[in-house]
Amino acid sequence: MYRRLSLSRRVRITACDMSYEGLAPMDPDRPYESMAARMVYSGFNGSAEHRVKAAIRTARTVGADGVVYFCHWGCKATLGAAQMVKQSLEAAGFPTLILDGDGCDPRNSSDGQVSTRLDAFLELLEGRKP
Repeated sequence: MYRRLSLSRRVRITACDMSYEGLAPMDPDRPYESMAARMVYSGFNGSAEHRVKAAIRTARTVGADGVVYFCHWGCKATLGAAQMVKQSLEAAGFPTLILDGDGCDPRNSSDGQVSTRLDAFLELLEGRKP
Protein backbone atom coordinates (compact mmCIF):
# COMPACT_ATOMS: atom_id res chain seq x y z
CA MET A 1 0.00 0.00 0.00
CA TYR A 2 2.85 2.40 0.86
CA ARG A 3 4.39 1.81 -2.54
CA ARG A 4 1.08 2.47 -4.32
CA LEU A 5 0.46 5.70 -2.42
CA SER A 6 3.81 7.28 -1.68
CA LEU A 7 5.93 6.11 -4.59
CA SER A 8 3.41 6.26 -7.42
CA ARG A 9 4.53 8.06 -10.55
CA ARG A 10 1.02 7.84 -11.98
CA VAL A 11 -0.95 9.94 -9.50
CA ARG A 12 -0.26 12.22 -6.59
CA ILE A 13 -2.47 12.04 -3.53
CA THR A 14 -2.42 13.59 -0.11
CA ALA A 15 -3.49 11.82 3.04
CA CYS A 16 -5.75 13.07 5.77
CA ASP A 17 -4.55 15.37 8.49
CA MET A 18 -3.95 12.51 10.93
CA SER A 19 -1.17 11.26 8.68
CA TYR A 20 1.08 14.25 8.27
CA GLU A 21 2.77 16.66 10.63
CA GLY A 22 1.90 19.76 8.68
CA LEU A 23 4.01 21.74 6.30
CA ALA A 24 5.72 23.92 8.93
CA PRO A 25 9.51 23.91 8.53
CA MET A 26 11.68 22.40 11.25
CA ASP A 27 14.62 24.38 12.64
CA PRO A 28 17.20 21.86 13.92
CA ASP A 29 18.69 24.55 16.17
CA ARG A 30 15.30 25.04 17.88
CA PRO A 31 13.73 21.56 18.00
CA TYR A 32 11.26 22.20 20.83
CA GLU A 33 9.97 25.44 19.33
CA SER A 34 9.69 23.74 15.93
CA MET A 35 7.71 20.82 17.37
CA ALA A 36 5.45 23.24 19.24
CA ALA A 37 4.82 25.25 16.06
CA ARG A 38 3.85 22.09 14.20
CA MET A 39 1.32 21.25 16.91
CA VAL A 40 -0.10 24.76 17.11
CA TYR A 41 -0.42 25.23 13.34
CA SER A 42 -1.49 21.67 12.55
CA GLY A 43 -4.66 21.40 10.49
CA PHE A 44 -5.87 18.80 12.98
CA ASN A 45 -5.77 21.39 15.76
CA GLY A 46 -9.04 23.34 15.79
CA SER A 47 -12.50 23.21 14.30
CA ALA A 48 -13.63 20.98 11.46
CA GLU A 49 -13.88 24.05 9.20
CA HIS A 50 -10.24 24.84 10.00
CA ARG A 51 -9.30 21.25 9.13
CA VAL A 52 -11.17 21.47 5.82
CA LYS A 53 -9.29 24.63 4.86
CA ALA A 54 -5.98 23.05 5.85
CA ALA A 55 -6.74 19.90 3.84
CA ILE A 56 -7.61 21.93 0.73
CA ARG A 57 -4.52 24.10 1.16
CA THR A 58 -2.30 21.01 1.52
CA ALA A 59 -3.85 19.31 -1.51
CA ARG A 60 -3.26 22.43 -3.60
CA THR A 61 0.28 22.88 -2.27
CA VAL A 62 1.35 19.35 -3.24
CA GLY A 63 -0.62 19.34 -6.51
CA ALA A 64 -2.70 16.36 -5.42
CA ASP A 65 -4.86 14.44 -7.87
CA GLY A 66 -6.97 13.18 -4.95
CA VAL A 67 -7.19 12.77 -1.18
CA VAL A 68 -7.39 9.70 1.07
CA TYR A 69 -9.15 10.55 4.34
CA PHE A 70 -8.75 8.01 7.14
CA CYS A 71 -11.47 7.78 9.80
CA HIS A 72 -10.20 6.13 12.94
CA TRP A 73 -12.92 4.13 14.68
CA GLY A 74 -13.93 5.91 17.85
CA CYS A 75 -12.40 9.27 16.91
CA LYS A 76 -15.25 11.75 16.93
CA ALA A 77 -13.05 14.41 15.33
CA THR A 78 -12.53 12.40 12.13
CA LEU A 79 -15.82 10.51 11.99
CA GLY A 80 -17.92 13.58 12.67
CA ALA A 81 -16.22 15.68 10.02
CA ALA A 82 -15.72 13.02 7.34
CA GLN A 83 -18.65 13.86 5.07
CA MET A 84 -18.11 17.61 5.40
CA VAL A 85 -14.43 17.18 4.55
CA LYS A 86 -15.27 14.94 1.57
CA GLN A 87 -17.88 17.35 0.19
CA SER A 88 -15.58 20.35 0.61
CA LEU A 89 -12.57 18.64 -0.97
CA GLU A 90 -14.63 17.40 -3.90
CA ALA A 91 -16.16 20.87 -4.38
CA ALA A 92 -12.57 22.16 -4.56
CA GLY A 93 -11.82 19.61 -7.30
CA PHE A 94 -10.16 16.84 -5.29
CA PRO A 95 -11.74 13.37 -5.49
CA THR A 96 -11.76 11.95 -1.97
CA LEU A 97 -11.74 8.40 -0.64
CA ILE A 98 -12.84 7.90 2.95
CA LEU A 99 -11.33 4.82 4.59
CA ASP A 100 -12.63 3.68 7.97
CA GLY A 101 -10.41 1.64 10.22
CA ASP A 102 -8.67 1.10 13.51
CA GLY A 103 -5.50 3.17 13.63
CA CYS A 104 -4.35 1.43 16.81
CA ASP A 105 -4.85 -2.25 16.06
CA PRO A 106 -4.32 -3.41 12.46
CA ARG A 107 -5.96 -6.76 13.26
CA ASN A 108 -9.32 -4.96 13.15
CA SER A 109 -8.95 -3.97 9.50
CA SER A 110 -9.61 -5.91 6.35
CA ASP A 111 -6.50 -5.46 4.23
CA GLY A 112 -8.24 -6.97 1.22
CA GLN A 113 -11.17 -4.56 1.37
CA VAL A 114 -8.93 -1.54 1.93
CA SER A 115 -6.67 -2.62 -0.93
CA THR A 116 -9.63 -3.12 -3.29
CA ARG A 117 -11.11 0.29 -2.48
CA LEU A 118 -7.71 1.95 -2.83
CA ASP A 119 -7.03 0.30 -6.19
CA ALA A 120 -10.43 1.43 -7.49
CA PHE A 121 -9.73 4.99 -6.30
CA LEU A 122 -6.31 5.03 -7.99
CA GLU A 123 -7.91 3.79 -11.23
CA LEU A 124 -10.45 6.61 -10.99
CA LEU A 125 -7.67 9.17 -10.55
CA GLU A 126 -5.66 7.72 -13.43
CA GLY A 127 -8.75 7.86 -15.64
CA ARG A 128 -9.05 11.59 -14.99
CA LYS A 129 -5.55 12.31 -16.28
CA PRO A 130 -5.20 13.55 -19.86
